[in-house]
Amino acid sequence: MSVDETKKMLTSILEKGVEYPLADIYESRFVELRATLGRNGNPWSLWIYAGRERDHILVPYVYCSCMDFIIRTIFTRTRTHCKHQLGLLVAIKRKMYRTLSVTLEELYVIVNEILEKGFSPTLRRKLYK
Repeated sequence: MSVDETKKMLTSILEKGVEYPLADIYESRFVELRATLGRNGNPWSLWIYAGRERDHILVPYVYCSCMDFIIRTIFTRTRTHCKHQLGLLVAIKRKMYRTLSVTLEELYVIVNEILEKGFSPTLRRKLYK
């Protein structure tokens, strides 16, 4: 599926006013990591779903690192999105997410841990500090 198809589908779901009862939203499992890039101090953010057993990296409308997205959206093209992408948009709309300021180095560590281990102890330490 293309990014445009994913965006259209997710936007149409949100516009219908669907009450999507994701318990994860209410548990504030979506986290926006904000880092400053370069000397100009340009802000940059990356979204993380901090799950009970696995964490996922998200780019709204574009990507999720969960297996459902990788298999059904990227490879078989049978779905336009995963539950994490929809949940993220609902969480953003309802302002039910956490924001963490991190250094660029911490951002790299968190992303590497998620990609290598599926879970980021560094993220947990920062969240529950």
